[in-house]
Amino acid sequence: MATKYSHEHDHYLAAQIAQGNTSAENELYYRMYPRLYRQIRMYKVGDLNTEEIAQITLVKILLKLRSGKYQPRCRLTTWVYKIARNETINFFRRIKYDQHLISISEIFSEEHTQEDWDIPGKYKNPEEIFIEKESVTILKNAIEKLSNIRKDVFTQVAVDRVKYKEYAEQNNIPLVNVKTRLWYARKALQNMPEVRNLRNA
Repeated sequence: MATKYSHEHDHYLAAQIAQGNTSAENELYYRMYPRLYRQIRMYKVGDLNTEEIAQITLVKILLKLRSGKYQPRCRLTTWVYKIARNETINFFRRIKYDQHLISISEIFSEEHTQEDWDIPGKYKNPEEIFIEKESVTILKNAIEKLSNIRKDVFTQVAVDRVKYKEYAEQNNIPLVNVKTRLWYARKALQNMPEVRNLRNA
């Protein structure tokens, strides 16, 4: 017989996290992730994007709970789903920005070829390719400005697509720390003036 989900236990874990209990963080993470994943998947953003949004949401939740500022006025899941919805909206807002940049995974790899120019609809003209290459150069330089810890996790996890769990094992750190470091790396990049200018272009 399945055990009934306890919302009271959610609030207990939230209180423990506010007191610095890392075991409570891990328990809440694994407790929330499946429910959060299913909720975000309903927005039909694709499996990879669903996972990414879920990770960002969980990091934000844990940071908020650590601060002790969370007030349990409703079920924790209600609050979590609201944050997930906001992150999904942000994802859709970023799509337009992402479409005019080369994939982040291409930053450290291949150059565009003449064949790229010949794909209908992929690029309008050589000038557009030049502008996009300039954007990639700006992003590369911005990544280099990150602290060594943030640059390492961003390069390996966000760019090279090393799995969160694999990176955690390689560096002998808790899984939640990987997600936290990656979140801070992304925020640092977003706050750099040159990256903000790209997003507003």
